[in-house]
Amino acid sequence: MRSVGMVVMTRCLSLSGQPLPTSSNRCCSTFGSRGIVVHPPSGRSGESVVGGVSRDNDIAVAVTAAEIRSGVALSSVGMIIMATVLVFIARTFENIVQPLPLHMWLAWMTACIVFWGIAVAAFLWRQPDAAAVAGRWAWYGRAVHSSMTFGIIVSVWLLLPSADDGLRALMLMLYVWYIATIILASSAAIPASATELVGLIASAASFIAWSRMDRWPIWLLFVVMAGVTMLGFRTLVRRAVVDALAGRAASERAEAVSREAFAIAAAERDAKTRFIASASHDLQQPIQAASLFFESAIEAADFATRARATAGARTAFASTQALIGQMLDHLR
Repeated sequence: MRSVGMVVMTRCLSLSGQPLPTSSNRCCSTFGSRGIVVHPPSGRSGESVVGGVSRDNDIAVAVTAAEIRSGVALSSVGMIIMATVLVFIARTFENIVQPLPLHMWLAWMTACIVFWGIAVAAFLWRQPDAAAVAGRWAWYGRAVHSSMTFGIIVSVWLLLPSADDGLRALMLMLYVWYIATIILASSAAIPASATELVGLIASAASFIAWSRMDRWPIWLLFVVMAGVTMLGFRTLVRRAVVDALAGRAASERAEAVSREAFAIAAAERDAKTRFIASASHDLQQPIQAASLFFESAIEAADFATRARATAGARTAFASTQALIGQMLDHLR
């Protein structure tokens, strides 16, 4: 009996000599059969226990990708409208403009629309991830946008010189409509270029001043004022888009931080629960050792055996007290 008690006491003393990890380490500690077992933290400092905290750039990419995905339906409608307008121009100007330049321009605009349609179909079929959407696919959108705007700028001097004043007025209204549509459809990923819009406005205004069409001063004033107003709307739209993206990014970031905090709290709570359960089990060892020493002291017939048993019981109680103190320090 005494030998068993000494073995248990020795294990208790070895347990009491090992330091316990603090709660700042965010690690799980258990009292196993080999002493205190320290499990490494589940992640580095600043990382969530579950999932992971998204960086600002990742949030911006996700928001931009979501914006592009939500605009696919509107983009398809715009593609159909542009194709309809292109058919109207081809039918209207086929006997007014020289065939070669008209066909070259129509081929350019048709290629833009076809590439647009292929890109939309491929986008819907492949369902790319957020990084690809915000990168390569956003570049495709900007390329189509710039190519079509270039074609519209060229069309001013290709189509209008041979048209009558009524047709010129209709085309000028279509140009203003195109500017408004581009601005309303702009986003953070595919913004409306101020240079391209100014180029279109300047091209139309210079043609009006050069052609001296019927009531050209009024048309010139209208195109310039409409263009300047649209550029002002562009600034407001971009500011609203940026504010919306910033607010959404802040909300996503706050949600990620909250999830991380809840995950850390839950992990620490579970770690403490497991720690208390394991420590309560291992506390039985020095208590049992003290009980064995106490029984040995009572049953001992000689003074020397009783003294050794008493010393062993005191050592076991001291180990128990030290172990409890370390447990309390860890729980703090």
